[in-house]
Amino acid sequence: MLDKLKNLAENVSLWQWLIGSFLVVSLSCFKIIRSLILFMKREINFQNNLDRPVLIIKPTEKEAGDQASKFNVPMNMERETELLKQSKLFKVEGPITADTVTTKIKNHGLIVLGYCEGMGSFQDVLNTAKVKQIPIIIYTFGCNNLSTNDLAETKKYPWHTFSNFPVRLVSEVFSILSTFQHSNESKKK
Repeated sequence: MLDKLKNLAENVSLWQWLIGSFLVVSLSCFKIIRSLILFMKREINFQNNLDRPVLIIKPTEKEAGDQASKFNVPMNMERETELLKQSKLFKVEGPITADTVTTKIKNHGLIVLGYCEGMGSFQDVLNTAKVKQIPIIIYTFGCNNLSTNDLAETKKYPWHTFSNFPVRLVSEVFSILSTFQHSNESKKK
């Protein structure tokens, strides 16, 4: 076996060795450059999404009143909004009430909807998100209280997720903004 390797080494000319080495180095450089380009595309997408504000929507006091006392959880989205602002990663708008929100959804990167059962404006917010192709996080304040009808409507929109706790909400916002790619059409709206 060793004799065969010596024989092969003696038969390889300097040019063959140089060409082979050049091909190996070229392919390696190509793979590195390709990986860097993919990485940069992802980072540019993430930066573009960070430039878009995250819209925080809260239920009206009337809608949240009964459930807030039932679950002993404040449903004003102030704690969650403050947590997102403290991360210093996201531009955060709100919280604003759900009944006035449909005219205010413009060029947002993400919608965080504080949900309580029986929200009259839930369908309006969800439909606006669908039309403008904005991902939506439905935040249930740790209660997991989505009604059957609202759950069925939500499942029709692929760019949704649910969050139940504040730290999980920050994680979801970061994940969506780092991966979701807005279409050019939704950037113009």
